[in-house]
Amino acid sequence: MAARVPLLVTAPSGASLRCAAILNGGFESEEPAVLLPGSAAVQLYSSYPRGTGSASGDAATGEVELRILPWPVSACLSVPARTCPLVACTAAVSDGATEVLLSDSAIDALGLRVESFRLGCWRFADESLVRASEPPQIWPRRRPRRRRPGKRR
Repeated sequence: MAARVPLLVTAPSGASLRCAAILNGGFESEEPAVLLPGSAAVQLYSSYPRGTGSASGDAATGEVELRILPWPVSACLSVPARTCPLVACTAAVSDGATEVLLSDSAIDALGLRVESFRLGCWRFADESLVRASEPPQIWPRRRPRRRRPGKRR
């Protein structure tokens, strides 16, 4: 089982998304980052902002194509009776992803520790209360748009 946390992601426009996010120490990044499935990203952005880049990355399943949004999103945990830090995260989007992932840098910036990967238990670094994982939130895969013959972009 994975350790999943209740996350609130807010785009620069103010649009927000409450979701379960996997604490993924294998998602390595220099700066805090969040990977959004394409079907989750459309809830934050009606269209990708100008300046959205593309990149490829290595995943356990092989190489993946990513869209890198030009401005960071804000991320914080949505936990009752707890004030959680607001962290600026690079937002990457993958149409093939089915769950929201937090990178190793985002996990550290949010002050989180995984207590048991098998049981999915986690805690805040500054407290001893061990919390249970959120249930999985599976987002449908988005199919890439196919170009129509004769149409130019």
